[in-house]
Amino acid sequence: MAFKTDERGRPVLLFIGQKDENGNIKGERFARRLKEGADGELIKDHWDHKGKAT
Repeated sequence: MAFKTDERGRPVLLFIGQKDENGNIKGERFARRLKEGADGELIKDHWDHKGKAT
């Protein structure tokens, strides 16, 4: 499992699977959708399955 984060340190990409010989993860990829209001308050927060990670 590996995460990539945004500038605030929140995970926005998630990879679940096995590492290959080059260190890349083969498995599934998920993307996090964050929607904030004008005052910075979090309105929506959910994960979308994006398919295979190669």
